[in-house]
Amino acid sequence: MELEVREAPLLGKISDKAMAKLQMASTEAATRPCGDGDVEAVLSLSQALSSCGLFTAEVHAETEKLLTMLARRLDGGGSGEAAYAGSGAQEEDLRLLDGKDPVILHADVDLVALWKPPNWTVSVSSEGTTFRAQAKGPQDAGLPLQDWVAKNLGCRHPVCADASKSYGLLHRLDRFTSGIVLCATTYRGHLLGQLRFATRQVKKVYLALCSGTVAPHPRTLEARLSGERAPDGSWRTWADANGRTAKTEILRVVHLSDGTMHFSLVEVQLHTGRQHQIRAHLAEEGHPLVGDVQYGGAAPKWCPRTFLHAARVGLHVGNGDFDVRCPLPADVSRALSKLERPGQ
Repeated sequence: MELEVREAPLLGKISDKAMAKLQMASTEAATRPCGDGDVEAVLSLSQALSSCGLFTAEVHAETEKLLTMLARRLDGGGSGEAAYAGSGAQEEDLRLLDGKDPVILHADVDLVALWKPPNWTVSVSSEGTTFRAQAKGPQDAGLPLQDWVAKNLGCRHPVCADASKSYGLLHRLDRFTSGIVLCATTYRGHLLGQLRFATRQVKKVYLALCSGTVAPHPRTLEARLSGERAPDGSWRTWADANGRTAKTEILRVVHLSDGTMHFSLVEVQLHTGRQHQIRAHLAEEGHPLVGDVQYGGAAPKWCPRTFLHAARVGLHVGNGDFDVRCPLPADVSRALSKLERPGQ
């Protein structure tokens, strides 16, 4: 149920009570250990306040203060080792990748941005405020990114070897989606990163190739979505008036053709993080993604997989803006080279 303006006095009282609770928790955190349940409670509260428009600057600051205190103990008193800060693949090198292995794109003290090639999986869920192992289905049959993180980052960054913290991974991408995945290299980065995702303070931009001619004007798709896992473990999302709120903003559209069929290269920004959100929203519009047979998309021979790429992710965790871009990889770039703008 959506809260209405006439309920503003009640909302104000809720916000004041939340602030008092957070201040009390900060005081208690200085004298007693806090467990995962405490963290989950703080993140759940932040998510609820954000959804009601009550995550004010004051509440935000108090929440960050509390989570930073909790993380400092796990990090051993420091904010982590900048082992990879400033490193990463150059953009011109990334264009040449064949998509076989993950690569560190960019790093700072608390976070790294990873290139996730197609056929790598992230078997954690981003639907809630904490991450839980998912039941494995066909979409999870690829190479597990968390294993790569544990092997390559875990030796220097304890959170990246901590299964209870999802190896530092902050969100997921579908198996055949390429692009940027954020991974914390400190517990501070993990908690503050989770806070940003829970309160929708992360910029996520994708490139998708759709079937048909998408209307060229910018607009927002807001069909509510529901989803469930089938007996074989696969996930399916669909538009449902009684589902959860979902918001996908269409930023730009380029019309293309292979000579017989029409396609649209679409740049979209996610404002919520429902599983299969882009795939379900565009399919509901009558423009399923190329290669996405599950949602009714065409599967031409020139496109080797579902054409969906996480091209940009940005957030702030206290060390300045962490804003990373990732160009299209070789496999879908080759697919685009088979298309031309109509009339050319």
